[in-house]
Amino acid sequence: MSMNLFTIPANDQSIFYLGQIFGNIGGVLPVTNGPLLLGVMFKVLNTAALSVGAMIVVYTTVAGLLSTASEGEFLGKKWSGLWVPIRTVLGIIGLFPSSGGYCAIQVIIMWLILQGVGLADTLWTTVLTFMEQNGGSPYASVSFPDVNAKIKPDMQRLFTGLVCYESLAANYQITGIDNSNSPYLCVATDDPRCQDTSLPAFDPASTSYNLDPVGAGASGCGQLTLCDSGVPTPASIGSACDNVNSTECINALKSAPQKCYDSNSLDCQLCKAQLQVLPGIISVLDSVAKKFVELDYEYQNFYNSSTIQGANQIPSWIQNFCNAQGLQNKCCTAVIIGSDGTSTPDPQCSHNTFYNNFPADTIISKGGTNITSVGSVSSDALTKIYVPYGLLPYTNNVDFITERIE
Repeated sequence: MSMNLFTIPANDQSIFYLGQIFGNIGGVLPVTNGPLLLGVMFKVLNTAALSVGAMIVVYTTVAGLLSTASEGEFLGKKWSGLWVPIRTVLGIIGLFPSSGGYCAIQVIIMWLILQGVGLADTLWTTVLTFMEQNGGSPYASVSFPDVNAKIKPDMQRLFTGLVCYESLAANYQITGIDNSNSPYLCVATDDPRCQDTSLPAFDPASTSYNLDPVGAGASGCGQLTLCDSGVPTPASIGSACDNVNSTECINALKSAPQKCYDSNSLDCQLCKAQLQVLPGIISVLDSVAKKFVELDYEYQNFYNSSTIQGANQIPSWIQNFCNAQGLQNKCCTAVIIGSDGTSTPDPQCSHNTFYNNFPADTIISKGGTNITSVGSVSSDALTKIYVPYGLLPYTNNVDFITERIE
């Protein structure tokens, strides 16, 4: 390895890449790989250049002798007696190829390049040392808002509202359940709105998206607050804009709920972008919400069935859960099973998974009387059956909330 003016770290990537390109140049580059194609090519080129240089030396020598004899002055009056010999000798020496194929002048140039690399490393090390001793960081830090943390809760609330909307609008009939006790209100009502259960139209000019389906009451299924892409006016600001050219008025206009006082501002552009993509997000989340309601109906129907269902009658996603739990088909039911048709449990199904662990109804108390609330599925049923076996396969195992945000 050659002598360097600066310390070059062994893991310096510029040295690595130079070595990969040029190979070992006269021992200057600290690489171990053998001669590369580039070195072999340069060996031929440098040999040819050396031949041309030899001819120039012969010409210079002969012409210099003739000029000396003719003019009585060393190398004649036109050539320098000092620099012509020096340039000639150094030129020939610089063209001699090394074992790697590169000539002496190329080795010197590479050595100079390495000194530049070493100088840059030394300068950067000095910066890091100074920062370490005095605090701070040499790296630029850019702070971006956590969009996921701000938007994801809104998307979760939107999905919850869409599930509420589609549940109330569904027209499913659960086996063994009276219509008046159905969780799907359009089964139990003659409300004309049940004739059209499509989602409310999205209006970007509005400041909210309201989900107000049949039977949801005054509060509906919630609402999503939208950003306001309007342009604030001095009249809407009030007394702060008595002087429309004042700094107070301008600041009030910039901080108004309407985001587009400056149409080129980041807030305005973000607001318009949100309003543009929200209809697509609502459409996708609504399709998942409909699937969720469909799964819930299938589970409710399965759970409230008064007979043991055959394997071909069990929804496939519930059958997959039973298979994963090692349950036989006759045990894949919410019915209390007796081997002789009585209440005596079958030994193979003594622990009824669905009835004991994943109820689809809840006992609530009203006026001192216990009432079964149909449709109140346990959280364990949601997290351990609905989502992993029903919903995630539908969404290709994608977190659809985060996916739509990104």
